[in-house]
Amino acid sequence: RPMIPRSRNELGTALGWAVETETDPSMATADWLVQDATRSSGIFALVNDPEVSIDTLRQLKEAFKAWRVMGENSRDRRMAACCYALVIAAGLVHHGERISTQSDSALHRSFQSLRIEMQYAEHVRGLVDQAIARLDVPGTD
Repeated sequence: RPMIPRSRNELGTALGWAVETETDPSMATADWLVQDATRSSGIFALVNDPEVSIDTLRQLKEAFKAWRVMGENSRDRRMAACCYALVIAAGLVHHGERISTQSDSALHRSFQSLRIEMQYAEHVRGLVDQAIARLDVPGTD
């Protein structure tokens, strides 16, 4: 069973590991959560892999949701929000399942933000574009 941080202390341990091993701690933490839960090499590999189970995506969604709130700084919280949206997009695209209760409009805004603002958008643009196409939002063909 993977060790997904469930408390501020456990998350602090994960973040400490990330700071020690990577130049970008926020990205390293996201990749660590993914690597600990799956065999994927990181968040971008995971969300682009159609073989990743919907249950794994749900589990990671919850981990990233918690990290959005418990992140130690704004950079961590922003990375968590991006990863949260990415696993939701992966659920839509690879499994045709919605793993979020957010409205199509709210998801559309999140996915558009990923396309525009995310530092690593080139790794996920295809996924995000496909997820946007699956939403029922007027004027988004």
